[in-house]
Amino acid sequence: MQTHEINKRFQEHFRATGHTVVPSASLILDDPTLLFVNAGMVQFKPYFLGEAPAPYPRATSIQKCVRTGDIDEVGKTTRHNTFFQMAGNFSFGDYFKEGAMEHAWKLLTSSVDDGGYGIDPERLWSMILKKSGGNIRIIRTTLWLLCTKVIRSKLEQHQWTEEADMIVYDITKITREQEARDWLLRFLEEANRNTSGQNHRSNLVRNVLEYIRGHITDGLVLEEVAKKFYVSPNYLSCIIHKETGKTYRQHVIEAKMTVAKQMLNDTRMRVEDVAYAVGYENYISFYNVFKRIEHMSPSEYRFQKWNGEQL
Repeated sequence: MQTHEINKRFQEHFRATGHTVVPSASLILDDPTLLFVNAGMVQFKPYFLGEAPAPYPRATSIQKCVRTGDIDEVGKTTRHNTFFQMAGNFSFGDYFKEGAMEHAWKLLTSSVDDGGYGIDPERLWSMILKKSGGNIRIIRTTLWLLCTKVIRSKLEQHQWTEEADMIVYDITKITREQEARDWLLRFLEEANRNTSGQNHRSNLVRNVLEYIRGHITDGLVLEEVAKKFYVSPNYLSCIIHKETGKTYRQHVIEAKMTVAKQMLNDTRMRVEDVAYAVGYENYISFYNVFKRIEHMSPSEYRFQKWNGEQL
């Protein structure tokens, strides 16, 4: 497979998975820390550093790079170059290590007819064995580091099962290379089974909604929250509505009202203080929103709850 075909397949793979294809930036950028662009992520630094909101949640590029520091190593190894292209995929709060691993595995092992590189998974497994030198302890440790990243994400999404727990426990029983290979296939199959056929919210939306629930005393202005997650306000608003059927503002109000009702029911705080506690500086605004949603005033809600009446 020639270089142009490798590049084409890389970009088409990530384009098909929702990544915006970004052209290669100039080798000389307005960056005081670099003489030349030396990596694909350089043009995205402002987004990662929070200096500017990312205009897209995912991106992919084939970036031209120059690395003058490698000049003395060119020809000594197969990985050092001076002028080259770097293919990369980038996420701005949308997916993390687990997602990157899944994208890479699919691109590498999918057949050529399906747009992948057609690499036999057995060859990749052989590389793991070669790196470990056949040491079974190193193999077990490598597998454990891999699965913990997946477990953490699955637990957050409530997708873990007792069957998966048993598979993880069995990692301690591995004594041979073939057993390690079989264990990895079982683990990946179980992890994929927990996800397949389910329509889960993207990491971005899930993280934003969690942020809202944890910061109800803040203003939660759309522009400010979008900046924290390195996306544009318009994109964040659109994707939240698309995936949840509710607007960003509706989610903010629901989160505030949920906590307000808990406070009215569980504490003797004045209604005005409850309004302030959930981020309303104006009591009248809080009163009007609460009554519109609950069809009664905050005081009436508290009275009925305290008197044990069914709402």
